Parts: sequence; C-alpha cells; structure tokens
Amino acid sequence: MIRVGLVGDVNLRNFSIKSSPFQFLDSYLKGIHCLFGDLEGCFYDENVDLYYKPGWFHVGEGRGKLLHQAGFKAVGMANNVTYGEQAINATIKELDELAIAHTGAGRNIESAIKPAVITVNNKRIGFLAYTSVFWPFGQAATSNQAGVATIRVLTAYQPNPRTIEMPGAPPKVITEVNNDDLQALINRVKKLREEVDILVSSFHWGVSGSSEVLDYQKELAHALIDEGADVILGHHPHVIQPIEVYKGRPIFYSLGNFIFGWERMKPPWIGLAFKVDFKDNNEIESAVGYFVRREEDELESHIVITKEINEEVEFLRSSSPAVQAEQEFITVEV
Repeated sequence: MIRVGLVGDVNLRNFSIKSSPFQFLDSYLKGIHCLFGDLEGCFYDENVDLYYKPGWFHVGEGRGKLLHQAGFKAVGMANNVTYGEQAINATIKELDELAIAHTGAGRNIESAIKPAVITVNNKRIGFLAYTSVFWPFGQAATSNQAGVATIRVLTAYQPNPRTIEMPGAPPKVITEVNNDDLQALINRVKKLREEVDILVSSFHWGVSGSSEVLDYQKELAHALIDEGADVILGHHPHVIQPIEVYKGRPIFYSLGNFIFGWERMKPPWIGLAFKVDFKDNNEIESAVGYFVRREEDELESHIVITKEINEEVEFLRSSSPAVQAEQEFITVEV
C-alpha cells in the first residue's frame, strides 16, 4: 500500500525558519509516504513584491527546509505568484538541495512542464502542475523565458435572458479550455501514464473566494482522467470546493489552504488535506480528508474535527454525493 498526501496552497511567509509551521498537523502527516502540495510563494527576497499584485511579497530564502521537515517529497510551482527568473531559479535551487522534487515552473518551458516523479516502495508516482490563473505578461514559461506551465482559458459572457425585462441581471459566465493547450497536456499525460504507476494532476484554477466550480475546471479534470490520471488536485480559490468522483477517480476541485502565512490572507479559514491510499495493483483503496483551520491569533494550522465545522461539512454533503462525514474526518467513496 502507498499513502499519498495531497494538500492545497502552502505559503511560508512570516514563519520562522527555526520552528515548524506544521507542528500541529502530526495526526495528518503521520504515515504518509509521499506528500505533495502547491507551493504558493517563492524562496526569494521577502522584501521584493510582485508589481502586478500589490501587497504580495516573496516568502524569503531558507524556508525550503520547513517543507523538508514536514515530509514533502514534491511540490507544484504553477500558480499566479511564482514569477520572475531570479525568484524561480532561487526556489528551484533550494528545493533541489533538499531533494524535494518540483513541477510546474522552470528556467524555460521544457523544465516547467517536466513532471516530478517520486519512487516509493518500488512504485513510481508522477505529478504534473499547471495554472490557468497567471499574469499575461512575462509569467508563462517559454523557450527562452523562466516561468510557469500554463493552460489558457477562454471566458465569455452570455446576457441574462431577463436583461431586457430586468436591467442589471447578471450574465452567464462561459469558460472553455484553449484547445491547443488541452491537446498538448493530454499528450503529456499519455506519455507520463506509460512511465509511472500513480499519476496526479495539479491545477491552480477557479475564482479566488468562490466555492463554485467553473465549466473549464470540469472540462480539464474529466479530460485528464479519461487519459489516465488517477487524481485531480485543485487549489487557488482559498476555500473548499466540491469533490467529484468521475470514473472511480477523485477530483478535489479546491482543497483551500494548508499553511498560509501571507498577512492579507485573514484568518480564520478552513482547508482540507487528504490521504489517498493505493493498493498494490495501483487502484485507489480509500481517500480520507482532514479539515485544517487557522485561528485568528496564530500563523499555524490545526486539525479540526467535523462536528466543529458544520457549515463546511454540510456544504460538502450537499454538493458532493460521494462524501461521507465521520467524527474526525470525511471519506470519499471511490
């Protein structure tokens, strides 16, 4: 059996490098063979901000060891704050020195799209990371530019059928994945599927603060499971989104935050962290989710039991038929 840990956004800004931000999460971290999440914040000068995102700064150098201490074997770097050649190179250098695999960003497009592959108990686990949330100028990796692996999405607005009668009625939002990008990603998934025993696809997508799953999220997730992905992991909204089981494979549309030290991400907030167990034949045996919460007076996240967060549990029950709530965690019937 292989136990893969999957978490949402991880931002280590404002944490001391002398103490662990994960100190209250041992009950989740225990027993995980391979831990993976979205690294949302570069290990670079913490006084340097992103010109297109006022108030957002890099998390600072030297914090990679906090990931190593927590047991991260790999991270995704494809998101809307992984930006700038120097910041990306510094982060990759730090991760490489700690033997933490990475995917989703690189010195050029070839290195950005290269999967992270981890071997555990003679099983090869492959991760791909892409973002549909990115600054359109200078953030996407190219043949000669450092950046992130991107999936472009078309957004259109269809007038509300009652607009003539009811001025100001909200339009219907239509989203669709760029076909060239989708086909290129499908080809990469097919290739990786032949090389690994377990395949996880990670996406930075959706709308920040919204629990609604957009059309393009479903389009991407279903397309990659059709081509062999075992799990789809979503993040960026910073809130929990529904969980779907498609063809026996779980889609976590957004797990929210796992650890997030950025001062503008005001607590309290709730996230999810999953343990997905794979049998010896590489089929999924179980998927168990633990709720994590950051309190107003602390930087660190804590495990919280289901009876203390009725609103989030009821949201998942009503939006996600495969979810069952236990006293200390939730399960997903796959």
